[in-house]
Parts: sequence; structure tokens; C-alpha cells
Amino acid sequence: MDWSLFLINAQPPGMSATEVISNGVEYAVASEGLGFSTAWVLEHHFTQFGLVGSPLFYASFLLGRTTSLKVGTAIQVITLDHPVRLAEQVALIDQMSGGRLIFGFGRGYFLKDFVVFDKDRLKTREIADEWLRIMKSAWTTGRASADGEHVRFPEINVYPRPYTKPHPPLYTVAQTDQTIDWAARQGIPLLLPYGFSDQDILDILNRYNAFAEKAGLDPTGLPHVLTALAGVSSDGRRIKEAARERTLWWEEASERAMKFGDTLAFERYGRRPTEGTTWGGGGLFDRVNAYMANSPIGTPQECIDKLNRTVETTGIRRIALAVEGAGSKAAVLQSLRQFSEEVIPFVGDGGQVRGGRACPTETAT
Repeated sequence: MDWSLFLINAQPPGMSATEVISNGVEYAVASEGLGFSTAWVLEHHFTQFGLVGSPLFYASFLLGRTTSLKVGTAIQVITLDHPVRLAEQVALIDQMSGGRLIFGFGRGYFLKDFVVFDKDRLKTREIADEWLRIMKSAWTTGRASADGEHVRFPEINVYPRPYTKPHPPLYTVAQTDQTIDWAARQGIPLLLPYGFSDQDILDILNRYNAFAEKAGLDPTGLPHVLTALAGVSSDGRRIKEAARERTLWWEEASERAMKFGDTLAFERYGRRPTEGTTWGGGGLFDRVNAYMANSPIGTPQECIDKLNRTVETTGIRRIALAVEGAGSKAAVLQSLRQFSEEVIPFVGDGGQVRGGRACPTETAT
């Protein structure tokens, strides 16, 4: 099993931005000392749901404050930036950290982002595909060029080349069939969403595997990561109440962030008429209730039981815990320690996969 930290960096009522950001750094540093492998950092704009507008900047600071911890972007919205600038930044951070950067990326889904940054929100699939091609070329050959609809420039040298060969590990997020298909054909592992049922997660993995096999690729061994809202305390009732209150606020903040005029964020995915969405449906309280039921939150034994069921059903071997819902900084740090000492040693079965098709083998895409 591989365990990591998932940092939301949200600013709930009563907390300053300074507290949120500094606390996140402290949680990451503490997680390294507790044996966590990675800290994942979100990107959000124009919302208190997440204060980190540049996960690469935040990642570089965390990498400088730690010595062995890997830091991943979860996710960098590549369609809002220039592909060569991103390729340069990723390679530089990878060099400075000695290969500890993981580049999670996506095409974005908040309407406001595309309006404010003046990017074409209707062609994010094509743009992301072209941006990835340009970045991979820069990383693997040291040269890049473009002559497409969205960017044009002559062939140039791109420095530095990454420390990690052929480039830092890549991750992406995908929930609709179109995006899962794209990720599977690229062989890029997934950052799986928090709050979903084990069966929903298994369904995403099975769809991914089917698309990969259809493309002639073997999906076995890809190191997918499951994110999970999490909190542990000897007082199970207290941690559940704190987590429910924070999760309710998170969902309210996320709902507000998705709205721009009369348009909801997930309407611009461009999905097929018959294709539904796996998130965003149902009422606010229904979603929070589902998140609580599907997440490892409670006493140590409750968390052990929930996580073992998840491992058994999905085969996932990498789990990123979002523990900020525990409440105060002291409560979050205590929750991290209890996970490390009283939960993690009792989850999984020593590396043997019992269900699904995930595997602990590390691969860089």
C-alpha cells in the first residue's frame, strides 16, 4: 500500500488565508515524517473552496521544505497556460527536487476560469491533447514546435530537460467516457474522485481498462490513486460531526464556484447526449450523506474496515487522504498521526491485490 496526503487548502469561515496556506505546509511536512509518500495539491481560482491558484508554485515550496516527500499537482489546468512555459516549469522543478515532482494535469471544468483567462472552453479536449504532445516533445527531445489551430511557433530548444526520464510521472482526472477513453489510450493513470462508492470507483477502473484494451494497451500495473475524504479519532462521533460540517461547507462553496450566471460548470464537458455525469447530481445534503458513508471517517476500527472494503472491491493500492475536514490544525495533525499509527498498518495485505486490476508497480507514462 502507498499512502499520500490530499491538500484541499480551502478557507472556511473563521480562518484566514495565511492560516490555511501555512497549515497546509505544516500538514505536508508532518506527513513526510509519518511515512506518507506524496502530498497532492489542488488548483482552484476565484473560490474559497481552494486558495492555491498555482499548484506548481505551491509544489515547489513543499519540495523545498521536505527531503523525500513527492509532491503532485492535482490537477494543473494545462489549458489555461502555454504548453512550453509549463514544460519549462515542470522540468525545472523536477530538476531542483531531484525527481520528486508528479505532474497531474487536466483540461479544467470551471466556466469562470475560461472566461477570466480568455481561453476557449469549448475546445479543451483538443487543446489538452495538443498541449500534452508539445510538452512531451520538449521533455523527451529538448525541442518543440507547433502549427495548429490553438498555438503556432517554430521549432525551439527547451531547457532544462527533466531530471526524471523520460519525464515526471503523469496523472489525470477522468469521469466521463470520453475523457476516460482519452486517458486510457494515452496510458495515463487516474486520480480517482473522493466520496464515490467502491462500486462507482470500480466502474471507472473497468471502463478505463476496457478502453485501454480496445486500444491495444495493457492497463495492468498502472498506479491509479484514489482520493478519500478522511478523518480518524478515538471519539468517532466528534470526528464525524466535524467532518460533516466541513464537507457541507466544501460542497456549498464548490456549488457556488461552479455557477457563472445561469450556467453550471459541468454543462461544458461536451459529453454525448446519452452520456450522464458521475458527479454533481442529487441534492446538497444527499451528496454530503453519500460522501460520509463512502469515506474513511470515524474511529480507527471504522476507518480500517472501510479502507479494507475499498481495497478488496477496487484493488486500489494507492490512497490519498484529505484530512483537513477533521477541523482545527491540532485535530488534523492528530488525525494524521492516528492514521499512520492505528489505521494504515492494518489496511491491505502486504502488496497482494485481491480485487480489481490495480497493481503496486510504479510506471512513468
